[in-house]
Amino acid sequence: MFMFKDILLIGLGGFLGTMGRYALSTMINHQMKSFFLGTFVVNVLGSLLIGIFYGWGESRSWMNPQTRILLTSGFCGGFTTFSAFAFENVKLIESNSFSIPALYIITSVSVCIFAGYAGYQLTK
Repeated sequence: MFMFKDILLIGLGGFLGTMGRYALSTMINHQMKSFFLGTFVVNVLGSLLIGIFYGWGESRSWMNPQTRILLTSGFCGGFTTFSAFAFENVKLIESNSFSIPALYIITSVSVCIFAGYAGYQLTK
């Protein structure tokens, strides 16, 4: 029964995260006339948030395990998107551009790791 409750919490968080990702990335891509900037922003923001949520989970008594799983595996898991990131790089490579996807990959991975670390450190 405990695992079923966790699965429902992850599903709820994932549903909310996915809707948030779609809305934010679509708005950014439309406003900036870009097809990959929205994914970059949601992945960086999601990395920052998961760092914050894990930090809060360790340092705040109100963050019980169910809230933590809802926010981390659920919301952040649904909000961030590696598959869109991978496909965007495929499309960039198909356009015979190798420097732009290389820069996008290096920047995304580096900035997302830093954002996760920064979010975690903010809660200490």
